[in-house]
Amino acid sequence: MLCNELKIAEPKIVFINSTNFDHQKKEYAKDIAQGTKVVLITSYNTAATGQNLFYKSQTKEFDIDSIYLEKPTFVLSKLDIPFSEVDFLKFIYQVLSLRECGEISSDFANVIVSEAFKGRNSNFRQLNNITGPLYDCSSINNQAIAVIKQALGRINRCKQKLPITNIFVEKEILDMDFSSEVGRLQIPEFEKLMESANIQKDAEKENQKIFERAKFKANTTATKYRSLMNLKSGQWVATNANMWIKTRDFVVKYPTISEEQLRECPEMEFLYFRLPNNQKFDSYYFAWKNDDENKPVEGISNIEQSGYTKMSSKAMQLDDLMQCTYIKNGFGKEYAVEFLKNDYMLLPTVFHDIYKGALGEKAGKILFEAKNIATLREIEDLSKFEKFDFQLASNPDVYVDFKHWSDKFISKKEEVIQKCFEKLELINGKVAFIINIYNKEQKKYYSVPKNGRRIYVFPSLLLTTKLNNCIVTDNKVISELSEIIREYEKV
Repeated sequence: MLCNELKIAEPKIVFINSTNFDHQKKEYAKDIAQGTKVVLITSYNTAATGQNLFYKSQTKEFDIDSIYLEKPTFVLSKLDIPFSEVDFLKFIYQVLSLRECGEISSDFANVIVSEAFKGRNSNFRQLNNITGPLYDCSSINNQAIAVIKQALGRINRCKQKLPITNIFVEKEILDMDFSSEVGRLQIPEFEKLMESANIQKDAEKENQKIFERAKFKANTTATKYRSLMNLKSGQWVATNANMWIKTRDFVVKYPTISEEQLRECPEMEFLYFRLPNNQKFDSYYFAWKNDDENKPVEGISNIEQSGYTKMSSKAMQLDDLMQCTYIKNGFGKEYAVEFLKNDYMLLPTVFHDIYKGALGEKAGKILFEAKNIATLREIEDLSKFEKFDFQLASNPDVYVDFKHWSDKFISKKEEVIQKCFEKLELINGKVAFIINIYNKEQKKYYSVPKNGRRIYVFPSLLLTTKLNNCIVTDNKVISELSEIIREYEKV
């Protein structure tokens, strides 16, 4: 078919490779000089080693004038027998890189890696059956295109060219996505190939990749800082403690953040994500796996979906807290009083695990100072750090922990109280005040004694007025809290 297309006699077939390329090149050059038509058969690997395909006619050098390209295979490292540890490690790295970029899910990456390890004892048969979807990833597509581009470059090295260069390609190449090459400076041969190929970017696929990357980032980020908060993980070190304090302060200042602001604080980039097409936003939707806040994030989206929860200033109850004049005035000096539309927003795990607690802590401290309830002191002892928010300045055996509970706390209150007793025992504390900032349902405070220790629980320091439905300080509760704390200040 190729001969008919080029209208030439049956050519001489020459196989060339990088190992003996120089000798093979001299041989086919002699054939061409004698007028013999030659078809060179080689691999992409040979082209990738920098072997340029040209020939001499009289005293001039000419590029090869025709080329046939098949779609590159094994862009991913090929695992086979005999086993190569280098190829195996490269393959694992490639798969985890695709996961990191959000092009495959964490679950699928785990399946691939698991099968890769199992395949060492079974010729990788099962692994080869499930790696097909990896070749649909943009990174793999773009790497294959780079290989094709490099091969075409091997016939574009000489000043002398025949009037027509014939480029034959396998149909599958024309179905590849060339959108990553649009707008770049290209050699003429590759430009012609692009004109015949599909260069329409799949917007939906690109958006899906961005959200998949955000989901992976949310879950890996959560794993890092949750390990710090594990009661059994041991004592904090100063470096981690300082970073934790800085992080909690930063997220309350910047629940959303501009690109310029984030560029000034690159160490905080791991807390944020942005939407496709760099849209500015102040809310989004997300879902927990199995609707459980302690499980990984299942998905993130900029549109409402079934089973997804909206993340916004209202969802974080910032809007409610800002109705209290004391808190709003205290925040206005230093912290965000609303979610501005911006380039980046905190990840859902960061909102849930860091922002919500830090928001309650800042609001609680402001109320303590504004209402003269008590003087609080930061916990500097690393063995006690982050067990509670503060100590009483007048009695270091009494601890204060501010909460910003959702309505779900009611069903978990016994579990929370038990953990507080464990923390008191761990640091040899005597008393703890667990104080929630705001709950729509008014409930009385109560205390729980256990083994010579006591925990006081105050469900809300704020209340909603019946007259105009505004949120204000509950002065009756604050008076009761102040009275109890004064008893411990006398001890």
